Amino acid sequence: MRMRARCTPHCTQHWIEQRADRIRAINHRGDFYHVAGPLNLPRCPQGRPVLVQAGSSDTGRRFAARHADAVFTAHMAKATAQKFYADLKRLATTEGRLRNTS
Repeated sequence: MRMRARCTPHCTQHWIEQRADRIRAINHRGDFYHVAGPLNLPRCPQGRPVLVQAGSSDTGRRFAARHADAVFTAHMAKATAQKFYADLKRLATTEGRLRNTS
């Protein structure tokens, strides 16, 4: 049985063929941990690890707008948190990401 996977999460042109019958246990044993592998969990809905941005710098907000699934930030006042949220949504829309209603 053959399975297809993207070579990178954002790549739409290149695919990697995988044969399910050739996936085998890793059986790694090291000084600090051991693992049988491969991971026995289903693929996450977005098809890649969750990307989280922490911080509120201009660079961080632009990165989050383009890539992040979640953002950690700290605001002491509700007004500044709402301003940050609105700005991040605006940046995400500018980066071509769909704006949701939440």
